[in-house]
Amino acid sequence: MRATEGLVLMSLRIRLLLCIIPAIILSTGVAMYLCVRPFYAGLLGFDYDPAYAYLMNGVGILHGYAPRHVDHPGTPVQFLCAGVTFVIWSIAQLVDINAVSLDLFVQTNPEFILSCISFVFLTVHVTAVYYIGAVVYRTTDSLQSVALIQTSSLLLNSSFFHVMYVNGEAASICASLFLLGVVLRETFDSEHSDNNRNRHWIPFLVGLLLAIAVTSKVTFAPYILLLFSMGSSKRILTSFLYFLATVLVILIPVRLRIKHFIEWIYRITVHSGYYGTGSRGYVDIADLPHHFLQINEDYSFSIACLGVIIVLFVLHRGASPAASNIIDGRRRNRLLGLLLTASVLSAVIALKHYQGRYAIPMALLTGTILLVVLHQYEAFGYSTKKKHFYHVFLGAISVSCLIYYVNLFISLSKAYNSRVSELSAIETTISTFPNPVLVGDYRVPNLQYATQFGLSYVAREFAWHFTGGAEDQISYDSSRDMIVAAGYGLKDIRILTELAQNGRPVLLLLPEGATVSGVSTNLILRTPSGLRLFQVTSSESP
Repeated sequence: MRATEGLVLMSLRIRLLLCIIPAIILSTGVAMYLCVRPFYAGLLGFDYDPAYAYLMNGVGILHGYAPRHVDHPGTPVQFLCAGVTFVIWSIAQLVDINAVSLDLFVQTNPEFILSCISFVFLTVHVTAVYYIGAVVYRTTDSLQSVALIQTSSLLLNSSFFHVMYVNGEAASICASLFLLGVVLRETFDSEHSDNNRNRHWIPFLVGLLLAIAVTSKVTFAPYILLLFSMGSSKRILTSFLYFLATVLVILIPVRLRIKHFIEWIYRITVHSGYYGTGSRGYVDIADLPHHFLQINEDYSFSIACLGVIIVLFVLHRGASPAASNIIDGRRRNRLLGLLLTASVLSAVIALKHYQGRYAIPMALLTGTILLVVLHQYEAFGYSTKKKHFYHVFLGAISVSCLIYYVNLFISLSKAYNSRVSELSAIETTISTFPNPVLVGDYRVPNLQYATQFGLSYVAREFAWHFTGGAEDQISYDSSRDMIVAAGYGLKDIRILTELAQNGRPVLLLLPEGATVSGVSTNLILRTPSGLRLFQVTSSESP
């Protein structure tokens, strides 16, 4: 039964049905977190880079320091980290009679804080999935369409954990799902609901959500095209102005670093190598086939869905909306064009130098694109005769996702058990030394190095404040063969020998393939994965 404004009224039974897939996503997120933790262990590539950089910049904000890490630019995530950290610390202050300072609390509980931030992301994500499902049901009266749109997150495959991992993608995914829900509400509402009192807020909300998505992770920039899905020129202009104003407000704390961010994006754009390296040019043509195969491997379900879209175009190329739905048909055609263009632009960004997370914006659009196609061409969604094809397709996707995630959890469980054993061996060996100076290098699974890594992306003044100016808060940068001292900057590697000469044990933890020169060392542990733990001797390197 339809309400007077043209939307479907939802019963309690329908609302419960809309919660099924969000509950599955919530369970999947919790299960994957249990396999991936701790963050510094680096399973599946989800380690301290950039989670600890976001955390430390968030703590810096609480002390009044502007964020220094603006590559993404990621400002909304940094503010979330600051807010969650402050709330957790405040609660600890209320319940713990032996309350500690904020900095000490963060130093002793970084993984707990990151876990709380992750579950905030997961909770918001699940809420967004429910919201977009409710929008689709109220505007299409189709539970099959709801199932299709709500499963978009599961099409991310191994990148699924990005919905709760502390980085820019998590915030962008949450904002994008809400954004797609609002855009679908704008497009799927019937013509007579244009003046509905509940729709005046849509252009403002579109601008706000888009600003959060793009400033959290710049790879979501193609979503800017969705501004043009608004129903009139006035609504488009309102959305754009609100988007621009929100971006300016979000970036105020890092205004002095905007030039650095622009230069960073420019270097990446005009060079074919990773992170602005390599020869001049947008992309190395020789890399394209390999990158495309990687996209197809990591997002096979999304590629399959896009293939179905092409088939639907061919099979229903002569279809057109009924005369009573001409306006809706034009709106959906425009939205479909915008979604496909944004998806192609996202794929182009990913093909430049492929990393799994760069294709997330493309994969996230898949369900929405397929939904619009199905309803625009009156295929499966409205045709009783062909609904069984719709059910078969959804069932195939569901079974494929289930098989994929079961295999993924089995692999993660094995890797987790192996990593726990490895971490235990390292910690046991370190504990045999009294008050050691532990120096890690990039990609080692070590909590102390994770903290040092995060501090290398904050203002030097804050790093000094956070560590209390301690000169033994150091790490090793094998790419430059230098020591990084939190709050002090780069130092010669020979300071390790000096520390050893002063009587403190100096331990050096290196990943496979990393080497060190300029100091004498003794190998004291080698793990099956290639990690090596050395003790620096007090003698000069020959």
